[in-house]
Amino acid sequence: MDLPKSLPLQEPGTGLPRPELLIARLRFRLRRWRMSNEAVAQEFTDEPRRFEALIAQCPPNKRATPALIERIRGIEDSSRY
Repeated sequence: MDLPKSLPLQEPGTGLPRPELLIARLRFRLRRWRMSNEAVAQEFTDEPRRFEALIAQCPPNKRATPALIERIRGIEDSSRY
């Protein structure tokens, strides 16, 4: 899928802004330090189920329609489309 040329998005691979990346890495390390291996494995099992539940709420005819979302923390700018 090609992005329209008029979208003011950063190039793919640009990454997160540096302060945001540092905070995300710190939060990940702290969280991982506090969790057991079993809890981490459970999160990786549960996360796809949460996404599937969200997708199920979207009408089937709109699931493949590209959309530009507002920028949220933790997502690269080029991943918004």
